[in-house]
Amino acid sequence: MTTTTTSHALAVAEERHDRRGFSVLEIMIAMVMLSIVLVSLAGLSLSLSRYGTRNAGRAYETGLLTQEIDRAVTAPIESLAVKIGMTTVDTPVTTPWKIDRSITVSGRSDSLTVRIAIRPVNSSQRQDSVYQTVLRTR
Repeated sequence: MTTTTTSHALAVAEERHDRRGFSVLEIMIAMVMLSIVLVSLAGLSLSLSRYGTRNAGRAYETGLLTQEIDRAVTAPIESLAVKIGMTTVDTPVTTPWKIDRSITVSGRSDSLTVRIAIRPVNSSQRQDSVYQTVLRTR
């Protein structure tokens, strides 16, 4: 009788060993691991999107500052000298982001300093300014 029981136990063990497929526990562990990976990838894509938007804004701000300085340098110094001590604050219409632009002219009539500052309304963008000295050329 003991040999029958032993052989039956061996047959049941071999049957369990021969089964193919996954158990429910293995599938649940795989799903948990997959969900952890997907959540971390979603967080990464969100932060990359924020950085991309911020960098696009900074590139636009740099272009705007360069454009304004070029405009100040190419203007006749007499037209800038009239504005000594004046600060002009406006909002350009053509910008994709809302910003306040401030242009201040200071100095003497033969050497002017033009300060252009931009202050974005969006808090994710940073405030920036640039100074340019314009000299009278004879």
